[in-house]
Amino acid sequence: MLTRDDFRWDEYFWETSVPLPSVTGPDSCLGPYAPGRVNLKSDCEIKLSLYTAYPDMQVEYEYAGVEKDQYMPDIDSVDDIRSMIGLRSVCIHKFAKDNLPYIGLEFKCLWDNEHMAGVMLNGTRVVEAGGGDTAFLEWIAERDTNNEA
Repeated sequence: MLTRDDFRWDEYFWETSVPLPSVTGPDSCLGPYAPGRVNLKSDCEIKLSLYTAYPDMQVEYEYAGVEKDQYMPDIDSVDDIRSMIGLRSVCIHKFAKDNLPYIGLEFKCLWDNEHMAGVMLNGTRVVEAGGGDTAFLEWIAERDTNNEA
């Protein structure tokens, strides 16, 4: 169990380090890190959101030739994303909707070691997917709380 002594302020966020079980492979599950997510046998929903955002990210990054093949190749399925990302951090936001907190997941990714990839969740719903900042930008969660779903 974490206590307040386990957290440190980095001028922007409270941070702590916790060991996370591996979230790779066909039976991986991110459910334990996101309250309100029920009966998920795989992280397919999250990977689907990144898969859907991937073509726009390819245009944004403009990789070509060998670099494209190495960092951001064309992909055919959600499963292709799996080998390209890995969970780096989890951000629990102060905002909630329908009594469910907003959870940001930041992923290391092949195509951008610095900015990474990210997903914002509210319960079982993916709010937004994109760059790593998607996981921790509070305005995304705040904007969504003000939208009627």
